[in-house]
Amino acid sequence: MSDIITLVLVLGASIISVGLLVVLNVFLGGWAPARFNTADEGVEAIEQGVLGFRGSADRVIARGGRVVLVLEQDGGRLGVAATSGDRATVRALRPGEVRAVSLEGAMVTLDLNDYTFARVWLLLDDEAAAETWARRAQAFAASEVSREPIKAPSHA
Repeated sequence: MSDIITLVLVLGASIISVGLLVVLNVFLGGWAPARFNTADEGVEAIEQGVLGFRGSADRVIARGGRVVLVLEQDGGRLGVAATSGDRATVRALRPGEVRAVSLEGAMVTLDLNDYTFARVWLLLDDEAAAETWARRAQAFAASEVSREPIKAPSHA
């Protein structure tokens, strides 16, 4: 056989083998995205990740289990746990660390003063709960709650 045919066969077999490993991993559950099954799981993640944080009974979990918000027992901080991929990011926000709060229907958007964790979307089951959590988050923001959705920046 010529060298080119051998190279193509080896390359093709390698691509197929890696593809089959990826498919097998997906079917075995190796790439399931992280999520919180209950708000308590998110609060536990915040308490483990933030020194001294103790969550109150005021907590909420977003539809789909990707975000949890909780007020600290003394009301001094707002705990946020959000999943991305197979990990969770946690923050305990103090007053002024939320740049803006936006409310649109049952969707609450928090725009944070943290370039590594800039925005949190919280889709709740009803608009009344969204309104309540928007007001609670407002205590940690520098501006009033906006009824206009925060637009994603356009990339030109």
